Amino acid sequence: MLTYFNLRDDSGKLHPYINSRAAPDFLAALLEINQAIPGIAFSRAYSARAEQEVLYAGRFRNSNPVAVPGTSRHESGFAVDVSGIVVRTANGGYARDRNGNFIPTKLGNILIPIFAKHGFEWGARFKDPPHFDADPTRYGYKNRAEAIAAASSYYANCIEGK
Repeated sequence: MLTYFNLRDDSGKLHPYINSRAAPDFLAALLEINQAIPGIAFSRAYSARAEQEVLYAGRFRNSNPVAVPGTSRHESGFAVDVSGIVVRTANGGYARDRNGNFIPTKLGNILIPIFAKHGFEWGARFKDPPHFDADPTRYGYKNRAEAIAAASSYYANCIEGK
């Protein structure tokens, strides 16, 4: 199942759904974030398979990694992206310190620990700085594939109405 959240959208294409099993943790993070900095915008949350296929086809034009369709954390409903959490370089890349770590912005310094506190890990570990995700196995799924199948089925049958 997926739970709808009324999220501010900075992409124009956001499907504001989070896997229902992680929704209470996501809501707790949002409430804490809104106390610190109201009105943040999201650039990505749930992605249907067709959207992931489009993203994957254009992956060489994307500054962030794009997962193979059928493997994306976004397809499971356990991931969100927030723009503006890492300092950008003049050429549009992400700034890093001398140790190779991404340099968070003021927004990043607020969001990263709050999301972590509520079970959403920062995507810097796999070079995707706008990304936060929760582990589906912490919420009763055997693996990400099972979570993707459940979210995809729910989206197709209950939201799209196919």
